[in-house]
Amino acid sequence: MVSPCLCVCRRAAICLVMFVLGCHADRLDATTWTVSNVGACSDTGAGTLALPFCSLQVGIDQARSGDIVEARGGLYGPAQININLSGTASAPITIRSVPRRTAVIVGAAGAGDTAGSGVIINGSYVVFQGFEVRDAAGTGIRNWGSYVTIRDNYVHDNARRCDLLVMPKCGQGIASNGSTPRYGVVIERNLSFRNGTSSSMDHDYYVSNPGTIVRNNIAAAAAGFGFQIYPDCDACLIYNNVAYGNANNSGFLLGGNGTTSFSTGLQVYNNISSGNKGYGFWIYHNGTETVVMGRNIVSANAAGAILVTSSNPPSNTGMLAVDPLLVDPGGLDFHISGASPAIDAGSASYIPPDDIDGEARISGLAVDIGADEFVPAVPPEAATDLRFIDATTMVWAASSQATSYALYRGSLTGWPWGFNHTCLQPGLGGTGAIDSAVPSAGMLSYYLVSGVNSMGEGNLGWTSVAGLRPNVNPCP
Repeated sequence: MVSPCLCVCRRAAICLVMFVLGCHADRLDATTWTVSNVGACSDTGAGTLALPFCSLQVGIDQARSGDIVEARGGLYGPAQININLSGTASAPITIRSVPRRTAVIVGAAGAGDTAGSGVIINGSYVVFQGFEVRDAAGTGIRNWGSYVTIRDNYVHDNARRCDLLVMPKCGQGIASNGSTPRYGVVIERNLSFRNGTSSSMDHDYYVSNPGTIVRNNIAAAAAGFGFQIYPDCDACLIYNNVAYGNANNSGFLLGGNGTTSFSTGLQVYNNISSGNKGYGFWIYHNGTETVVMGRNIVSANAAGAILVTSSNPPSNTGMLAVDPLLVDPGGLDFHISGASPAIDAGSASYIPPDDIDGEARISGLAVDIGADEFVPAVPPEAATDLRFIDATTMVWAASSQATSYALYRGSLTGWPWGFNHTCLQPGLGGTGAIDSAVPSAGMLSYYLVSGVNSMGEGNLGWTSVAGLRPNVNPCP
């Protein structure tokens, strides 16, 4: 596309040439670069799917505005990956793992953040998405750019093997902070787990850039705080996150440094803070600035729900002190269960477009609290194409949503036919079964199959007069 350009000159012809040749906002030849170190690859090759680059750094260094760098599954490192180039507002550089989280970046073994990070983003207008980043001596993913999106990454066990000389501050899971403000940063749908060494310095997330959006993230088992949103996080939006089981400190630290750097206009909605060693939320040295909070859940935090230190009290509406009933946080499953009080309980002030799984919000009456939007399971559709393929073996087509199947058999003894089927084989894991006791010749029998999932069985199909077949004796 051609953008208007401002030029000062004496000859219109020169201005015309500058307009036509010098003012393209975006490249028209954006490229997808492929990286894979499994199988044939070459760092001096074409970087195509047929002959990918071996090195992730080489692939990233090729990228210009609008380009995509796709890293295929495999281990990359140990090394620090540096993203130094920038895209544009309408054509960012995208660096992603395909399939998601199969490309694993093993960070460098350096002196903490000095030379031992996993990923350093120095460019702007960059999307970094879908990687596993682990075992860096310093921070897993550190951002120094503006208009950067860090999305859908699994970042764990970073800043746990840093040089003793740099302790007690080794690094974070994901960090976007620094003395120079960065703008337009979005951190979303990440799982940051077991990062850091210092209980006061190393956190799963450390954010201090104005206007940053932090949503749909999970912080678990950090050495320090789950989320440190401090200081200078002016107009930051922190919503629909989960801080769980941070062993040495609070789930969320929000505020300022008590002297010159405060967080103005910080808003915190629809988060869950549960099972942390410290408080659920700690409002820290934020002077007269007020943190606005709404519809957050606190549960089983050892020190209590909320602490305010040298700050205005927060504007805190609708806080719920209830167990969020997460499915299996010990197994890193932070979905909310079907009985969770978080369902439909969130504030409408800020609603993410999706949840941590990429599923659309809202699925119920209101947005759910936390990183997950609960979507009830639906009974499977009826299984179809049930038929015998030999004297005793049946097969059928798979049913959507089904995780197992139940097979029924009934007899047809006279007119008018009735439905008298009983359960023949429950809990079938595939789309086939054997009935070794097929009725003898001359007897009329029928078979029905239904899909089963967590909501129970689906229907058994339709009768010839367009009614559902009755399930007179369902499988246990």
